[in-house]
Amino acid sequence: MAIYPGRDLPWPSPSPSGILEVGVAGDPSAPGTANVFAWDGDFAGALLFDPDGWAEWADLSPLQGFSEAVTITGFVTECGGEGCPEEVEAEEVAALARLGPECSASWTPVPGERVTMTITYSGTTCSIDVEREPIGPGG
Repeated sequence: MAIYPGRDLPWPSPSPSGILEVGVAGDPSAPGTANVFAWDGDFAGALLFDPDGWAEWADLSPLQGFSEAVTITGFVTECGGEGCPEEVEAEEVAALARLGPECSASWTPVPGERVTMTITYSGTTCSIDVEREPIGPGG
């Protein structure tokens, strides 16, 4: 491949930014509950996975590419009479009832590294599996 007009390109090619992908696995523990995936940082918030909401989308999928250090948190919550919302703002996360312990994992972007976190729910408990892999230029 030729580039015109000619110019100097960096070598070796710079590594891409770190990438974080998050997915959830496991059905809500009982009717009227939801599995929560929350994150902090400048764009903090949470997604709730329940039988009538996001459950069909809960297989491992890239969710969001963060560019800053974040903490990922999972827990099971009880929904009110109106059901579970699909997402909540940062200030609403703390008010959600916890039916079991939280699981959490921290992530700091590392250039050239893709991290995949899977939050797996079993009843009212959860665990987070972390996989790391190098990525080359271009993703």
